[in-house]
Amino acid sequence: MIAYGAGGALDTVLEGQTGVLFRERTPDSLAAAVRKCDSMNWNPDRLRKHAERYGPEVFEARIHDLLDRTLLPSRRESQGSRS
Repeated sequence: MIAYGAGGALDTVLEGQTGVLFRERTPDSLAAAVRKCDSMNWNPDRLRKHAERYGPEVFEARIHDLLDRTLLPSRRESQGSRS
């Protein structure tokens, strides 16, 4: 993966391990990133394992966990106040 080194890419791309970041929004910077990416030997297992961290199943599990941690305590409190 080649990405501009800002925003969400900084959270998802591990420089030299799962992708290459370019730091300037210029054709030369992008071209250098493409050359670097092309010259690297990528580990398919590492790439797959890293990508799986962002898969739909993981996203769904994290959303459910967040909702459980934020909504369930307030539901318990409101049910306790009705007694």
